[in-house]
Amino acid sequence: MNKATIYINGVIGEDSKLLDVIRQFKSFQNPTEVSVHIDSVGGCVDTGMSIFNYLRNLNIPVTTIAKQAYSIAASIYMAGDVRIVSEGEAKLMIHMPFATVQGGSKYLDEVSKELKSMENDFVKFYSTYTSIDEQAVRDLLENETFISGAEAYALGLATQIEVPLKAVAYYNSDEEENKQKEMSKTQKFMNALNAFFNEVEVKALVIQDANANEINFKDLAEDAEPQVGDKAEDGEGKPVEGEVVLTDGSTWIFEGGELKEIVPAEEVEEEEVPVEETEEEVVAEETVEAVAEVVEEEFDVEALVATLTETISAKITAELKEENDGLKTEIKALKKLVGSEETILNAKNETTNTNNNKSSNYLRK
Repeated sequence: MNKATIYINGVIGEDSKLLDVIRQFKSFQNPTEVSVHIDSVGGCVDTGMSIFNYLRNLNIPVTTIAKQAYSIAASIYMAGDVRIVSEGEAKLMIHMPFATVQGGSKYLDEVSKELKSMENDFVKFYSTYTSIDEQAVRDLLENETFISGAEAYALGLATQIEVPLKAVAYYNSDEEENKQKEMSKTQKFMNALNAFFNEVEVKALVIQDANANEINFKDLAEDAEPQVGDKAEDGEGKPVEGEVVLTDGSTWIFEGGELKEIVPAEEVEEEEVPVEETEEEVVAEETVEAVAEVVEEEFDVEALVATLTETISAKITAELKEENDGLKTEIKALKKLVGSEETILNAKNETTNTNNNKSSNYLRK
């Protein structure tokens, strides 16, 4: 049996035209039946009805298969003697024809009359191929109705529903069942134990650098120590590149995700900063040293007390001497000051006496 296959896709009148359908059919030599696969959102009414009429006039069995048939494509779908629809929602959609026009009122009146005539034709068309009365069909067309595969079959628009094959894997045999029964308890235990250990997940080694970035060694166990040659990825799954400084101060150098070199952290020696000691700290240190010498020779309480007393007395004497020297300096300064005051007073007295003499002489004259 020679069967022709035709495909109607896209927009009717643009992607699929009457000539395309005829060309596809003529490519087969004397076909005895034709299968039409439809996946279209509709399009031009005139082109759609021309395709419908062509298929109906082939005088051989026609099977239409709708993956999606909307608007005028649903009318083409009705050309099939056998009409198969895919299982699922919104496989068909039917509505009244409409037009986008420009012009005066007279032209619009003519278009309106033509549209009303086409609406009546659509109602009669779908009523003829279904078990639905004209009023019900009109309601469906006016409401722009989307129809599922099951609804299309129930309404008579489809004659079959195509259910996609579901892959099922199932194996059972008496021989296998007998083998399971004959398996010893020991063997079952060993199989279960082996399965358990095979399912144990080994965690990979993940290290954080000084900047809290992850370095993931997938091939190393969690407790392993990375070595030169090990490979690592960053937190985004990309190979680690360049120098990475770790929290211990060491530097790891990567190329293409491979650890090429491990540079240990440099040890930094702390410099000793000299501290200037105050006079009190020096005295205290000398006191401690003196006490330590006594303790080293023999721990003698009396000697310790004597040493402390001598040291403290020396300090007090030094302080008193410093204070006495200061007082002496102040006394000398005061004496000088007092001496100058006496000189000033004597000078004043002499001046007074001279003036008095002059006055006397003046009075005398």
